[in-house]
Amino acid sequence: QRALRDRLPRSDRRTIVCLDDDDAQFDAESTADLPNKATPDNLPYALFTSASTGTPKSVLMSHRALHNRLCWMRETLRFTESDRLLHKTALVFDASVCEVLLPLITGARLIVARPGGHTDPSYLVDMVLRHGITYLDFAPTLLGLFLDEPRVEQCNVSLRVVFCGGESLPMELH
Repeated sequence: QRALRDRLPRSDRRTIVCLDDDDAQFDAESTADLPNKATPDNLPYALFTSASTGTPKSVLMSHRALHNRLCWMRETLRFTESDRLLHKTALVFDASVCEVLLPLITGARLIVARPGGHTDPSYLVDMVLRHGITYLDFAPTLLGLFLDEPRVEQCNVSLRVVFCGGESLPMELH
């Protein structure tokens, strides 16, 4: 925005384009579609994780693998446009990709939790009850906290799938 231009640090290495100010520049651009050079083996994203090892490593996902995972989830979990998924995983974690994309490929509703809400079991129960959440995804540690919430049994009204992964699942949570 033009009003913010002067607040940016000066640099000769970048061009600042203001969407509210550069109509002539935009009018001169072609409106033709760019050629699609993507293949199923291209990477839509790369995430970095320490997982359970504590040693940072990258996680590379191809379009093909992501597509296969989402289709598997949709079919196996019978995920449809009537479902409601609570997105509570930080976007820096790989689980967030499926939380966001699964509703988008099925037409389901995506409900976004407040930042940090995933660590408050009472808040999560409130969200399930208020929004009729049908699907939740947890790491086992957070699943244990959620199941210890006194009102968790009220979630049976709408909640039909609890997906758990990312670390070993203790026997007491089976």
